[in-house]
Amino acid sequence: MKYFTTTAFTLLFMVFTVSIFANSNAKTYKGSVTLENGQTLEGQIQMLSPTLNEIKVKFIASNGQATTYKAKEVASYNFTFSKYDSKTKSYKNETVEYVKKNVTVAPVPFGPKAVLVERQVAGTVSLYNFYAETRAAAHAFTHNFFVEKDGQMISVTRENFKSVVKDMVADYPALSAKVGKKGYGFKYIANIITEYNNHVSPKGEMFGMN
Repeated sequence: MKYFTTTAFTLLFMVFTVSIFANSNAKTYKGSVTLENGQTLEGQIQMLSPTLNEIKVKFIASNGQATTYKAKEVASYNFTFSKYDSKTKSYKNETVEYVKKNVTVAPVPFGPKAVLVERQVAGTVSLYNFYAETRAAAHAFTHNFFVEKDGQMISVTRENFKSVVKDMVADYPALSAKVGKKGYGFKYIANIITEYNNHVSPKGEMFGMN
């Protein structure tokens, strides 16, 4: 079953996302698009909205020519943005990556269900953010967490968080025992998945505006 949820992490993410869309000087970012035919295009990616980013990509080539690709034409895309690090008091580049996945609910009414979903953490277990329009005045979008392991996508909510994540990291008993405890609650899901991936493989990576 697929569930929707909104978290404190989500609210922070949404504030940052909305600020990007509202800033006319910060709507395009250096990035690339990989099409279904294997061709990779380097240029600029223009941000649209949390849901429109999932169903199409506006790509701007080096010559300024803009092309909008539908999700069915795209395997993945990514872009890089500068994020301020309060600890180092400097900016660092972070990458946001979207990959093609099948979902049970379309991001927009009557839209496609084979869409481009933001992969926040990549590794043995991957974590995805997915947004869908609600048509509600108070909350324009709902935010969804999905975890994937061995090709299986599972929705994670506050209600099933502990059981799902414990099962996902069961082969790392020390971490599994911490899930649900202080510092390892629902809002720390990205950190938990990253810690697991770093334990089982050094190739785990974290992406996204977090």
